[in-house]
Amino acid sequence: MKLLGKSLRLYQKSGLQKIARGTGVMKLFPAHMREMEQILPEAASKGVVERIGERYPAKGERIATVALFRGCIMDVLFADTNVNTVKLLSEAGFDVVIPKTQGCCGALHAHSGEMDQARELARVNVKAFKDAGVDYIVSNAGGCGALLVEYDHLLHEDASWAADAAWFAKRVVDISTILVDKGRVPAFEETAAEGAVPAAVAATGGFGDDHVPGLLPPAQRDEGLRRAAQADEVGGGGALLRDAGVRPLLRFGGHLQRHAA
Repeated sequence: MKLLGKSLRLYQKSGLQKIARGTGVMKLFPAHMREMEQILPEAASKGVVERIGERYPAKGERIATVALFRGCIMDVLFADTNVNTVKLLSEAGFDVVIPKTQGCCGALHAHSGEMDQARELARVNVKAFKDAGVDYIVSNAGGCGALLVEYDHLLHEDASWAADAAWFAKRVVDISTILVDKGRVPAFEETAAEGAVPAAVAATGGFGDDHVPGLLPPAQRDEGLRRAAQADEVGGGGALLRDAGVRPLLRFGGHLQRHAA
């Protein structure tokens, strides 16, 4: 995925993307590929570990030590989100560890029926996070999280890994849940824009948390913040918003961020 990220960045920054769009070359590709190219996020050449390191200390008294599951696609196309996730966890009182030996979650393999490969990837991740000795394993991408919590089932027939897989699965938690349930969530600055606080799609289903909170705790939500309508119909990974003409904005630690997967 790092190679893919560098290739995408070269395509976007070298002028090839402008040439492809300007000359009409993209019309040679199927419609769905053209649409994907149009909305392609800016790829990162460096992931979260390369940018801030493998450990990031809590601000103030430490509540717990958590590990970030950085994801493969997340760390290429949404590296900024990973970095800001770590900073947000630090602000909320968590020491953050990012195991460098972690790999792909295996969700795409499992969905495609490649179960042996999915199990092998699961073993790699179970070992990486067990060796880190953390209290929680945080996911900020619902597509990954939905499989991570199933590692115990995925490896339940493997006597050598079943116990460690169960250890792993019970520690996986969505970013919004741990912030509200365990963290020191400070008051958020108000913004002029109306926002929406969506439940993560996989969190409401895959995590089994029907009450999964948005980043703002109930006491701090005002009338300008509302849940996206029909959020249960939204597909894909992470806290995706149904397009209702809403721009969800979150100001935290001096960074104005769109709250998205």
